[in-house]
Amino acid sequence: MLIDLKSAIRTALVGSSALNPVDTEVLVKGHHRSRVEATLMELYQAREIGCCKIIKGSHESIVWWISGVIAGQDCYYGKKNTPTAPKASKRAIPKMPKAKVRRMSGISAEVKDLVSAQPGLTTSEICEKLNKESAEYHRIRVAIASLFKLGHLRVEGVERHYRYYLEVQA
Repeated sequence: MLIDLKSAIRTALVGSSALNPVDTEVLVKGHHRSRVEATLMELYQAREIGCCKIIKGSHESIVWWISGVIAGQDCYYGKKNTPTAPKASKRAIPKMPKAKVRRMSGISAEVKDLVSAQPGLTTSEICEKLNKESAEYHRIRVAIASLFKLGHLRVEGVERHYRYYLEVQA
């Protein structure tokens, strides 16, 4: 039965090519759909036939053709099959990793400049010297914390009475 189905499919596909494929619906006539599809997949995996899914609007159909020699079939799905060389890499020289650049906010830069000019200031003294509004005190404290975390400031003293010094970068 399976051999008969394979031969029936092969005879139905005689004269087909990638440019002139045969729809699955034509091959299913007179046979169980599941058996035909299983046989088609078996032939496809053995590379005896080729297939393609065509979608037109909401309708999908799978078309089949007898596989030919690649040199003999120079056209697939309406496109010329011209051999191309593999793409050369865009950049022959590997890129050097970029140095990490950290940009400081305006307040962080002001705090760093002030501490470098007048080392040993406390948080409240920094806020007074920068002459900022009370709403910006929190931003100044955040800037001090981030500068300390990044290693730009050194802290001395006890909690709530820290004095800030510029860290000497080696």
